[in-house]
Amino acid sequence: MIMFRKYWNIALGLLFLSNLGISQNQISLNGSWEILYDENNDGREAMWMNSATFEALANRQIIEVPAAWELYKQDYEGVAFYKKVFSVPSDWKDKIIRIQFDAVNYLSEVWLNDEVVGFHEGGFTPFEFRVDEMIRPGETNILTLRVVGPITLTDRNIDGMGPMETPQWRGGITGGIWQPVKLVATGDIYVEDVYIKTNIHKNTASLEVELNHTGINGLVADVEINIYEAQDQAAKAAAIQKSVPLHPGKSKHRWSLNIDQAKYWSPDNPHLYRAEVIVRNQDNISDRWSERFGMRELTIINKDFYLNGKPIYIKASFFEGLYPNGVAYPDSEEMARREIHLAKEAGFNMIRPWRRPPAPMWLDLADEMGVLVVGSPALECMTLPVSTPYLPTRVENEIREAVLRDRNRACIVQWELFNELHRPVLKQLMRPMAMMVRELDPTRLILDESGGWAFGANMYLPHEYEPTKFNDIHNYPGPFINKERYDGYLSIGMTEDEKKSHGYNVPTPGRNVVPGLMSYVSELGYGSLPDLTANTKTFAKIGNPLTPAYRYHHRLAVDQVEMLEQSNFKYLYPDMQQFYLDQQHIHGTANKRMIEAVRANPAIDGYCIHALSAGDWILGAGLIDLWRNPKSYAYEATKAANQPRILSIRTTARNIYASQGTSIEVIGINDLVDIEGILHFKIFNHKNKLVCNEEIPINMNRGVNALFKKTIE
Repeated sequence: MIMFRKYWNIALGLLFLSNLGISQNQISLNGSWEILYDENNDGREAMWMNSATFEALANRQIIEVPAAWELYKQDYEGVAFYKKVFSVPSDWKDKIIRIQFDAVNYLSEVWLNDEVVGFHEGGFTPFEFRVDEMIRPGETNILTLRVVGPITLTDRNIDGMGPMETPQWRGGITGGIWQPVKLVATGDIYVEDVYIKTNIHKNTASLEVELNHTGINGLVADVEINIYEAQDQAAKAAAIQKSVPLHPGKSKHRWSLNIDQAKYWSPDNPHLYRAEVIVRNQDNISDRWSERFGMRELTIINKDFYLNGKPIYIKASFFEGLYPNGVAYPDSEEMARREIHLAKEAGFNMIRPWRRPPAPMWLDLADEMGVLVVGSPALECMTLPVSTPYLPTRVENEIREAVLRDRNRACIVQWELFNELHRPVLKQLMRPMAMMVRELDPTRLILDESGGWAFGANMYLPHEYEPTKFNDIHNYPGPFINKERYDGYLSIGMTEDEKKSHGYNVPTPGRNVVPGLMSYVSELGYGSLPDLTANTKTFAKIGNPLTPAYRYHHRLAVDQVEMLEQSNFKYLYPDMQQFYLDQQHIHGTANKRMIEAVRANPAIDGYCIHALSAGDWILGAGLIDLWRNPKSYAYEATKAANQPRILSIRTTARNIYASQGTSIEVIGINDLVDIEGILHFKIFNHKNKLVCNEEIPINMNRGVNALFKKTIE
């Protein structure tokens, strides 16, 4: 345990270097806190939030913040009290002071110096409280939290919340203060919120600035807005200064800045700008706010995705975001950077986080490294969370707070609200939630339901309130992509008559799929185990035995050996690593073939492979394991199929007999510019004897090309 905690502390030290969207004076409250596990939920009645009472209890423990409490107490769920002792500078006297939590899961009640502060519900988004009346500048301060974590494993009811009744990500429990905490001090006027709306058609960045004037008298403040190149703080791209009359309370102000010769953000060129807002009161800086953004737009034109005015074929990867030691928070910046790099290296231009907003640090890297990201609130759906009268309010809260947190992100190009809906209460929320998101963010695509299970999917284009019907398809065909499976993907978008004319006597994948619509296969893929032999060694060396990942990797490694022994097939695999490699080869072969089939249909504009990284219930789906190692051929074959130019070879029948022969077809798929070339086509028999040899001049245009078809006797 000591070795693990040392490792974890070192990792945490790498995570908190990014200070985007911040005010000028801040103090981190990360580090060592005290925790009391309130297993019987009697701490509130016993006044554990009182600092003297807390201090008198003997079972206090040290916990690092941020961290999920499962890292310190195995599978714990229920209630815990936290305490942090800190000091602030004496010159913070007379300042407006706020405490900001990036995320605490799930229900938070806060006290400062034994005075009540407030509460927040929701486990994945930030919240803050003003505390200048409770804090003591120049003295010792005591911050106390009562946290009710999600109930997922036990049959308990705490504060009216039962098992699986709160919006949660099922790939990790992550109870407690699992993201950073800080204090911020400003003058009487501070920046409450800034929304940056970019327009690549006019090369403008419009800033909607919400100011909070905490004084009792109106005044005139000076507001200065600067836009810099993010990589060059001396290079100013635009600026504006205005004198603004402010009444007490909150007020919103809008300014539009022209960015001459604007550079657009894309996966190939992730160019970022930094916006700075400075508020002065009588020549004194009252607050300074800063955040990065990018000039970009993803939309749909004539049934095709367009990024910054150019067509783009979406190649996405599903991402659950589970980590070996951090549970839902990256073990280190290096680990997060590696997984994004591996995704891009494999040919993916988009990542679809699964029903949970990623940590801000991860999104910082996605902005910098250039990968499109789907914004997804913490709504599992598919009958979860459990239906209660509180569900609609909790859903609305999760969606609103997720959008408000991330709507300035360059990488996030689309909001995905729901997934595979069953229940009437959630079906009824689809339209109201889409309208709410449209008001909060006019600029992005909005997908109302991935999978289209309820009524068929709808996509709302930027600035539009009326939906565009859209085929969003989930399909898991298994390991054998035979003629029927391949033809099924080719039939997407076709009418029954068109299918008959092409000879496709197969069911079309997906639910509520409508012929003639733009189509996107948003879930696709197969699976295989990671190299459990190597993984368990790594866990034993630097893992935490309290985490679920540590335990189920060890259990699976033992179970696989036992399964082979009991089935009398162990003689086939004296080396278990070869067993895992063979699984991964099947995984890669299946992924490669299904991607080829999807890309061979010109009516389909993208796909999302399930999944990028392994973990928890999707352990087998990952292309990389939990330690971010590529899974041999599963990774390499998927990478090969993602390349911008590929050939897909079809043989019908695939088992060839001398009396029957076969038909051979070569399909060329080209995401780049048109090219000309020579197709070299050769067939060898089982004795490696050349039985067919042809060279055909071809034109491989952008899109799908039938390059070669021949019947072999």
